[in-house]
Amino acid sequence: MDKNNQNVLYRSGPQQNIKIFKPQKSEKNIAYYNTIKSFNKIYATDDISYAAGFCFDWADEEGFIFGKNHSPWVLKVPKKYKSQLNNSCSMYKIDGTNFIKAKGTTTPEYISIEPAKVLKEIKFNTCWDCLKKYKVIVKINSK
Repeated sequence: MDKNNQNVLYRSGPQQNIKIFKPQKSEKNIAYYNTIKSFNKIYATDDISYAAGFCFDWADEEGFIFGKNHSPWVLKVPKKYKSQLNNSCSMYKIDGTNFIKAKGTTTPEYISIEPAKVLKEIKFNTCWDCLKKYKVIVKINSK
């Protein structure tokens, strides 16, 4: 396995004050996420805008769509989940030394089975603030 040559990666989420990310069981069942055969993984990215798109918990099955043609990233949020954008969140810079690039995907994702130290945390009062800062366009779907 080729190690990541990025020393810093990013991830965001609704949990704040995390000092170390620990591998957790993934719910994702897509082949490229199985680059590392262990069930317990940490996901991160070298694209801070991509990381911002995950500042709150959501799933494709709920009607969320996240992607881009060229730039910037666009997050389409079903109307019934719009209120989640008012929740607080954090962006984390983490030690990317033990991560490898997830194979078979066009998304900028890296995975690790080793704990990852938080290098810096940036707290946001709302997910709206985080998404705006990192230039993610939010569109609210009518459904």
